[in-house]
Amino acid sequence: MSTSITKVLMEAGAGAGKTYSLVKEIIKLLSEGRASTSEISAITFTNAAASEMKGRIQEQLLCPTDNPNLQNAAEHIDDLVVSTIHSFCNKILSLFPFELGFSLDKNIITEEKDIQKRIDELFENAIGECEEMESVCNEFGIKTRIIKDVFTDMVSSNIDSW
Repeated sequence: MSTSITKVLMEAGAGAGKTYSLVKEIIKLLSEGRASTSEISAITFTNAAASEMKGRIQEQLLCPTDNPNLQNAAEHIDDLVVSTIHSFCNKILSLFPFELGFSLDKNIITEEKDIQKRIDELFENAIGECEEMESVCNEFGIKTRIIKDVFTDMVSSNIDSW
């Protein structure tokens, strides 16, 4: 349907009108027939922002109109992607796991306590697979707890940079 790709990146502080501006731009694209609902992805960082944006778009599309493009968009509102970056990436991983080199049993961990639990599991597995580690640590007087703390710091610093 569209003849050109439109990309919009919006960065601004809270209350600056990002949602208002993006909703206005999305409605304009739909109204002018430059994009269909299946060709639009609006990505944000929080579930609250994604819900608010989708709600505002739905509100606009459900208003009575003579515009056939908006009528069509209202009929296909479920094709419009408005989500968090996490949800969007999860969907891509779910749709193309093999192409991306992932297994089907992947899951996304977002809670800090769950991340720490997974780090602990990874460390315990690493210790279990390296039978020599504990004896080497004992030989040099290093407690495995110190190594675990270093491991946790390394993993955590990498997570923070994602």
